[in-house]
Amino acid sequence: MTSDLATLYKFPAPSGQFELVRFPAGARRAGLLGEASFLAANAGPTETSPTARGIFIREQLLCQHVPPPPPNVDTNLPEATAEKPLTRRQRMSAHVENPLCASCHRLMDPIGFGLESFDAIGRFREHETILLDSGERRAKRKTIDLDLDTRGEVVGIPNSEFSDSKQLGGILARTPVCQECIVRQMFRYAFGRLETSSDEETIHRLFAAFRDSGFHFKELLVALVRSPEFLVGLEDNTKVARGDQHATR
Repeated sequence: MTSDLATLYKFPAPSGQFELVRFPAGARRAGLLGEASFLAANAGPTETSPTARGIFIREQLLCQHVPPPPPNVDTNLPEATAEKPLTRRQRMSAHVENPLCASCHRLMDPIGFGLESFDAIGRFREHETILLDSGERRAKRKTIDLDLDTRGEVVGIPNSEFSDSKQLGGILARTPVCQECIVRQMFRYAFGRLETSSDEETIHRLFAAFRDSGFHFKELLVALVRSPEFLVGLEDNTKVARGDQHATR
């Protein structure tokens, strides 16, 4: 990390411009899901977005499609007020109270709730600080610190309760659906397309190599580039680049 990132992570600044730093054993961060890059990219400009973080997990790490909200549904949340100061989680209860929204938000929001200990730019926080507008043009905005409820769950996965990114990462790493999804995502990236039914045998073969290696990511990459399908595609693309009229692609 850089010195700027060290400040965000509340770590001592590294001696160099860019250095490898390991999280201490008791840290509540680990892996991709503990990085500020992931947490900030899936949040709003000033507030977290449990929904966006949940969608990322569902679609990118579990390979499940989440449909967009129904047309004409108001996706805005009620504002917190001095009379009714609410955390983002409390304000988002409107999602499950609306039958049109509940079926999808029950899949996404509980995942994001478990990451609420990280703010919109990925800093760890003990409380959620909300700004209250007094309505007066030049009045200083009042802030209130609210206690956080960071209990999360991946609905559909047994015993998947968690309260930080490190726990969530461990749950996903042990889940076969996530393990296979990683293989599918690498297949899609390498081939530049979604898989079809004719690709299932290849994906199952890649997954077996990934599993047998103890889920070492490097071994998945090696198995992928050694697969006959990848080599054939590479050969076809080379022919196209050379202008071979008999190229299959």
